[in-house]
Amino acid sequence: MYKTVNMNTYKFLKVFGIMAVAVFCITGCLKDDDYDNGVIQSVRPHGNIVKPIELKISATDNSNFATVAVDNSPNDTTSDFVPVVLATVEPAPQDIHVTLEMVDSLVDAYNAANFTAYAVPTSDMYEFPSMEVTIPKGSNTGYLQIKYSKPDFIGADWAFGFRIASVQESGYTISGNFGEGVVSLAIKNQYDGIYKGSGTMVHPVLPGTYTNKDEVMTTSGANSVLLYPLNTTTQFGVDLNITIDPVTNLCSLSATLVTLDPYDPAKNYYDPATKTFYLDFGYSGGTRHVTMTAVYNRPR
Repeated sequence: MYKTVNMNTYKFLKVFGIMAVAVFCITGCLKDDDYDNGVIQSVRPHGNIVKPIELKISATDNSNFATVAVDNSPNDTTSDFVPVVLATVEPAPQDIHVTLEMVDSLVDAYNAANFTAYAVPTSDMYEFPSMEVTIPKGSNTGYLQIKYSKPDFIGADWAFGFRIASVQESGYTISGNFGEGVVSLAIKNQYDGIYKGSGTMVHPVLPGTYTNKDEVMTTSGANSVLLYPLNTTTQFGVDLNITIDPVTNLCSLSATLVTLDPYDPAKNYYDPATKTFYLDFGYSGGTRHVTMTAVYNRPR
């Protein structure tokens, strides 16, 4: 009996020992593979922490394109324009000096990729007090400033292309994804915004009445806006340029995508007290006619 128990114990310990060695080897191999494949992050030091410098132009996506839309005024303006960011959790431990450069080809590339037609402003339309941006100690963001006259930018789509050229201090890396971007500058006149449209539509296929439809009015001149697309019973590809007489508030209408029918000027006007457009016009030889009001709702 004693010998039987002893032999069984010996066999158990022998098998257990073999299994333990196998598990250790397999586990060790798996851990090595996991480290090699990046499944498990090693706590061992791997050199300096990456401290990227970015042009954080867009706060909502990775396109690194944004439009800076500002209200019109007759005075020269100096304002923050392009944010330059130290993309770390901790703020800058010192002043960081970042030099930017303009790259017009970035605007061309954006136009080609997005079917837009932004133009690069001529050098007499603006001034950058300095192309060197300082991210102050204790902060994560500095700004490239621009000086310009707002009326010079009304009536066209303007954009600048920027790239980070260098960082003066050592230990910082120019971001590969956000090292460059495009910024559009749009000046809004007093009529610019998103309106709520209501009215009637005469149309061979989609006639009827409509209420509370968003109508986008985009600045096209000092006293003009572009209503596009026309959002009535459905959304039509009609561009309506509305020019407001600042004295009488009467509106003159024009379009490039359709031929407007003769209209009654007295039925097209703007009420500044209620910020409402009253419009009455037709196009396509009388087959389509719109009678509408558009009440200002919010900025675009």
